Amino acid sequence: MPVPTTLILALSLSAAPGPRPIATGPAPAANATPAASVPPAASAAVGVSSHSKRAVRAAARRADTPGESLEELLARLRRARSETAGALEVSISQIFERLTALGQRPLPGDRQEVRDDLIALGPEACPLLVPHLDPGQSPTGETRLKSKILAEVLAALPTPATTGPLLALARDGSPEGKVLAFEALGSTTEPERVSPAVRKLHDSARGKARDAALLALAMIGGPENEELLASCLAHSEGTVIERALAALAGARNSTLETRVLDLLRTHSVAANHVADLIAYYRAMPNLVDGDCALELVRLAADVDLATTRRVALLEALPFFEPKLDSALKKALAPLSESAVGSVSEAALVCRTLLGDKRAERELMETYDFQVDRNPGESNALLRRAEINTRIGEYGDAVKDYREALKCRDFFRRDEKEEAKVELARCYCKLGRLKDASKWLSDASISLNRLRQLSGDSDFAELRADRRYGKVLEIR
Repeated sequence: MPVPTTLILALSLSAAPGPRPIATGPAPAANATPAASVPPAASAAVGVSSHSKRAVRAAARRADTPGESLEELLARLRRARSETAGALEVSISQIFERLTALGQRPLPGDRQEVRDDLIALGPEACPLLVPHLDPGQSPTGETRLKSKILAEVLAALPTPATTGPLLALARDGSPEGKVLAFEALGSTTEPERVSPAVRKLHDSARGKARDAALLALAMIGGPENEELLASCLAHSEGTVIERALAALAGARNSTLETRVLDLLRTHSVAANHVADLIAYYRAMPNLVDGDCALELVRLAADVDLATTRRVALLEALPFFEPKLDSALKKALAPLSESAVGSVSEAALVCRTLLGDKRAERELMETYDFQVDRNPGESNALLRRAEINTRIGEYGDAVKDYREALKCRDFFRRDEKEEAKVELARCYCKLGRLKDASKWLSDASISLNRLRQLSGDSDFAELRADRRYGKVLEIR
């Protein structure tokens, strides 16, 4: 008797086995347990791909084959499913081969292309990617890069089919594997299942894995996760507060903005978290309204605060583009007259970047006077070039750097070479990559300095350029 089509579809979709892991690449952690044992809920079946669904439907249309038993039909459906998984395996392996050929430091465009191609395979490919996520105990640079890209792909394609394996890896993987698993879990479509498990893992985790777990909870959100983050912000230990601010910033989670603002107002606590607060507000600049901007300036005005932290606050403020109203001008004015030179200068730069022309004239007077008083002296020109760079006047900075490099009074060779680097930086800011490449190639700098510049955001456009970016390649 023919098997009913509806029964075939139901049985085949539930009974079809999940795809097998690819044989190549790093193996999962040796002590990893089956995914089904991790969460209390039953493990989700591996998602059925669009190709598999078409194969199932095609098989269902052929279901009236005389004499075919239910077992034979299901075996045929499993074969179709296996063929589809095999095709995905081939595609993934080919992409991995391309990534390996790019080396440890591929161009951003090439890296993005690999990532996009993996994402284009769809959620049905994700269970095949999870076994390659853990880079192992002693990963190579190439393995680490591949694992990082896979974490981004899994985060971009959340599916219940990977929840169990990711939780298992977050519990039993290598130190880096745990971090990457939490990164992928942050975008889960099953918050009710994942949140309790991640909170439990967070309590027992250490180091970067603990930070990654808290970030995942901040990304998932929800009352219980936010309660945990709020308790961290109110903690007596500074490291716990630091971790909470970093998690909220990384997740761009603004639900606790009033708690953070209260922390900012409490100078005795905020004094130890200036960098963390700046990073938090940089991640969510829309939170810096007039009141928040005033609180940042008031913290910078606290004379008990370390000078470097006061300067850091003033340098960060223009990024948020607050309106320079009378209240903000009044708060910044005393800082512009501070007896601490670096604080006074930072306040004037801040006001200049916010559109205060009077502050700009006051700021430049001293530097212009020094250049006029000491013609042909490189130091005066370099200092004015530096301040022009800080206020975004890159064209003027270029003129001063080039004039300074013509001077013959450089006492140290490394100082002259660094001036060439800063000139190249200004050209990058102006979008003149050919000039930037010329001056950077002319600079005699160490490999360590070259590595720093390669990761410097000011040089990102140059590094990505196929023609001129070669100057930043480390050979």
